[in-house]
Parts: sequence; structure tokens; C-alpha cells
Amino acid sequence: MLKILKNSFFLIFAILFLSQCSSFGKKDSEIAKKEGQIDEQPKKKRYKFNTDEKIKDHVEKEGGLIFNKPQKYQFGSRNIIWKASLEALSELPILSASYSGGVISTDWYGESNKQLRINVIFKSNEIATSSIKITSFVRECDLENQCNIKNGSENFNNQIKNKIFQKVKEINIAQVKNN
Repeated sequence: MLKILKNSFFLIFAILFLSQCSSFGKKDSEIAKKEGQIDEQPKKKRYKFNTDEKIKDHVEKEGGLIFNKPQKYQFGSRNIIWKASLEALSELPILSASYSGGVISTDWYGESNKQLRINVIFKSNEIATSSIKITSFVRECDLENQCNIKNGSENFNNQIKNKIFQKVKEINIAQVKNN
């Protein structure tokens, strides 16, 4: 008898508990609409768009995907300094070349105990020596692979800049001949 009483009590408790949770099978939104708590809004139409086009538009308008910082200078496909820099550094291993960010960076190269790295930073789209900044680094390692990195000399940086602008002149001359 005690067992039947326990089972009956449990069954009644379960029915009451479940009926309160589900409101007899109605969704919460349906209950709220009946009680006037929610105004019925038209369903929004789903819009499928081309992700690649949206990314391209966003990058062109905003300048980046991650930090939403607009770029000051957009380097077009006709940027002669960009082309000349790549040609001038073509013999070196390029680690990264960010066309939209305006940076070219080489990897370490040279002998095992003395290596060099060059960065070209584009400040503007104008054809002027002030439009780019060259930085270089020299890494010297001893026999125990203890390395010391120093900034390269301004004289060396100016030599690289002169080489780039020599390439700019060559590209300009070639374009004039082709037109």
C-alpha cells in the first residue's frame, strides 16, 4: 500500500510539474501574444548574399576586416613604387608583402653567422623619396648560436632606397616607350 501511495504521489507531482513547464504544449511566444505582451511583427525576409563581394566592399570602404581601421593610403595596381620595390628586392627571399597595408618585408638572408633583413614601408602613393621608409636589421650570431640584432646603417638604407628609385625610373621610361 505504501508503494502504491508513493507511486501515485510521484505521478501526480510529475504531471503537475510538466504541465506548468510546457503550458500545455504552447510556446512561450504564443502565450505572450495571447496576453498582449508581444506585438506581432512581420517575419524578416532572409537575404542570401555573396560573401566575397561583401568582404571586398568592406575592405574598399573600411580598409580592413579585423580592426575596422580605414587605410590612409590605398595602393592601386598601377603603383610604380610598389612594382619597383618588388623588382629591386627580387633577389632576396620575401617574407611578406602586404599590398593593402603597404609593407614589404624580406626574410633573413646571408651567411650563417651574419644575416640581413629589410623592410619597406609605404607612406604615400606619390612618387617621391619621402613616400617610402627603409629599415634594415643585421643579425650576427656566434658559434654558440647566441645572436645579436642591430639596426642597419642609414647609408645602407639609402642605398636600397636609391636602388628602388632607379627601378622607378626604368619602369617610367618603359611605360613612356610603350605608349
